[in-house]
Amino acid sequence: MKLTLSEIAKHLDGDVIGDSSCLISGVSEIQNSEPNTITFLSNPLYRQYIKNTNAAAILVADPSLLNGKNGIVVENPQLAMARTLALYTTEKETSPTIHSKAVIAEDAQIGDKVNIDANVIIDSGVRIGDRSSIGANTVIGSDTVIGKDCSIASNVSIDKKIIVYDYVEDLNIYYKNAKFVIAPIFHGSGMKTKVAEALMHGKKIIGTPEAFVGYEDHRHKAGWICNNANEFVSAIDSANNSIDEYYDEDLRKIYKDNYSYESAIDEYKKIL
Repeated sequence: MKLTLSEIAKHLDGDVIGDSSCLISGVSEIQNSEPNTITFLSNPLYRQYIKNTNAAAILVADPSLLNGKNGIVVENPQLAMARTLALYTTEKETSPTIHSKAVIAEDAQIGDKVNIDANVIIDSGVRIGDRSSIGANTVIGSDTVIGKDCSIASNVSIDKKIIVYDYVEDLNIYYKNAKFVIAPIFHGSGMKTKVAEALMHGKKIIGTPEAFVGYEDHRHKAGWICNNANEFVSAIDSANNSIDEYYDEDLRKIYKDNYSYESAIDEYKKIL
């Protein structure tokens, strides 16, 4: 399936910059972009990837970021990317079903077109949004809320009173209201931008050694390092009991001095 940039912009209520007839065959991440795809930029930490991106077009809020590249200017690039992805997502060949071996509490609220596999247990008070999918052998605790279009893998256990959000328009709200950030990253390469995001918002981080790759000089100040499930449980308990302020100015300063776009420019100036 291919859509012109103009067709995508019409769906997003955005403004095309560049070649409106440019054909787009899918979406990709800006740091791992592919030809003939569209990507997005909402986090300034990713600005460095614009110059060499292979994507045919970029969703941005500020047209000056395009620097001669094709793009669509929208109010919220992250939300626009989610809506663009939906354009290229085909419907499943089989209709969503609720397996006969799933155990669902009578007062659980199940949305439209929800797929629930075998041996799933859904406790009292659970709400599951439209078009979500729950994998086999998963347990969802009481009063938990699963948003729309969410996919929960098999063999997952979700405790009671947990909220799994679907697409959100503004992550800043959730960072502001969070006591701390959990980064259970076990695979990957390079520095993890979500760790920088947490520091940018002045949040302590509970993460694996992999999550703190590139942040070694500050990881002990930034939070807790965990290698297994028990250590994560212990660290979460400790953070929940010890953190009183939801914003740590010292962590924000670590971000500004070492990992912000401005600090990177300062380092480049020293080299040049």
